[in-house]
Amino acid sequence: MDNDLKLSRERRLVLWLLVFATIGFALYLLRAALLPFVVGMAVAYLLDPLADRLERLGCPRGLAAFAIVFTFLLVIAAALVVLVPVLSDQVTGLISHVPEYVDSLRRESAPFLRRMRSIICDALILCCCLRPGRGGR
Repeated sequence: MDNDLKLSRERRLVLWLLVFATIGFALYLLRAALLPFVVGMAVAYLLDPLADRLERLGCPRGLAAFAIVFTFLLVIAAALVVLVPVLSDQVTGLISHVPEYVDSLRRESAPFLRRMRSIICDALILCCCLRPGRGGR
């Protein structure tokens, strides 16, 4: 009887592990589609205390929710108005400097690449010379 109970527990454990693995795999596959919902839930969770406070002050829940969403969207729009020009300038500067970065990378990496080529060639020559029947030992 105790052995049957243990087997039953093991089967239940395997079943739950399979269920969690399946759910995890499904979430992994749907991660791009679920992201807006997760962000929406996080925003709602963070702004709910503010809605509760406005409701306690006598504002209807619907009006409080509208005011919060409207204010939130205004803040996001203001942040975009400030950040987009700065990011645009930085991306433009990065793109204009890419040729300089590539030249610098070539210049700085040339000695390292020559040294690595020398080491690899020496190793290949050593391997070929030490093989039996190839003029080596």
